[in-house]
Amino acid sequence: MMSNRFIAFVVSSALAMVLSIQSCSSSTNPGSGSTGKTDTTVKTDTTIKKDTTIKKDTSGSSSGGFVDILASMSADGGKVASGSAHPMASNIYWLDAAGKQQSLLNDAHGKLAFLCFGGLWEPQYSDQAYDIVESLQNHYGRDSIVTLRVFTADPAVRPLTDYADTIAAHQWKGRFVVDKGRTCFDDYSPIGAYGVPFNVLIGRDGRILTSWVGAYQDGGATFRRSIDSVK
Repeated sequence: MMSNRFIAFVVSSALAMVLSIQSCSSSTNPGSGSTGKTDTTVKTDTTIKKDTTIKKDTSGSSSGGFVDILASMSADGGKVASGSAHPMASNIYWLDAAGKQQSLLNDAHGKLAFLCFGGLWEPQYSDQAYDIVESLQNHYGRDSIVTLRVFTADPAVRPLTDYADTIAAHQWKGRFVVDKGRTCFDDYSPIGAYGVPFNVLIGRDGRILTSWVGAYQDGGATFRRSIDSVK
């Protein structure tokens, strides 16, 4: 016969085992209490972070794909021949940032070219003419036409930065040359270059197709008709 002491030991051991099992079940069962619950909530960062870095375009081209140039004229091609219906255009040369000589007709190289003479000293009509050139180059694209805007001699001696400031203020893009001595403007006097704005349409062979003197109030429609007839 078992003693009372042995029976008490067995009962005590069994009770301890039951309590141990219940404790383990409580700690591993997510539904048995708050301490066993796992937080499965996905936390999303909804903060909108704005990139305020200013990115400078160093590609050397404008949004329309036109090379951005501002330089002083370095040489000219001489006077346009008179007495011909379509004389050869007088070339205009400048030095690029690397010191290499560039020119209008070389850049055109089989494309149409549109040359526009204006001046800071005559902004009322020159600015309008330069705006029209902007619309022409954006309309036809760099694969069809090459444009050059020439600032003719100013009565006041201006640094190149004055021209750069004007270009930036109007958000113009493309090629700009400063003709400080009025040389290349005078080269076109045989075909009527006596005032600004003065515009010249040059064909793919480098010959002058037509020219216009004065301001046009039709937003460039006159120029587009001439370009469309030969493009």
